[in-house]
Amino acid sequence: MRNSLIIFAMLISLTATLTSKRVAYKPVAPVISNGIRYEAPPFPLGVLIAVDDKSRKELWRIHVYHVKIIKGLERDVQWRHVKKMSLKGDILTVINEKDFVYEVNIKTKQVKVLKGKRNFDWCDSLDGRREIVHCKNVKYEKKKQPMKKKQPEKDSGSACGLSFI
Repeated sequence: MRNSLIIFAMLISLTATLTSKRVAYKPVAPVISNGIRYEAPPFPLGVLIAVDDKSRKELWRIHVYHVKIIKGLERDVQWRHVKKMSLKGDILTVINEKDFVYEVNIKTKQVKVLKGKRNFDWCDSLDGRREIVHCKNVKYEKKKQPMKKKQPEKDSGSACGLSFI
């Protein structure tokens, strides 16, 4: 009886391992240019950080993309880490695990979406810069969208569209 319980427990743990849906995250190598290292940390997701290579001081950071986490689903399955970065001139190309492609101009810090989406709600921060709504200490007002009036549906007499006499 005891041996069968041990075998059963081993089968359960093996099944859980085989059915996991997320592959382990592989850190992306930083890109270094003109003494500045551009890195994409595993968390927060979708963030690009510029660091002075000598002093290790952070120069700036931007959100390239935002990952919306849906409540009720496993969080780690929804994560989309950066999987590849490459630099040509002033353009840093960032590709995430969903194969969405973004170009970041490292001089102007502008993000261009080549494939995929960014999923951001934007607002103006207190100092006049554009910030992400989800950032702390940012006051914002959401613009109210005018509500569309629903058109009354025509009653066809039945659910399948046939009328009965």
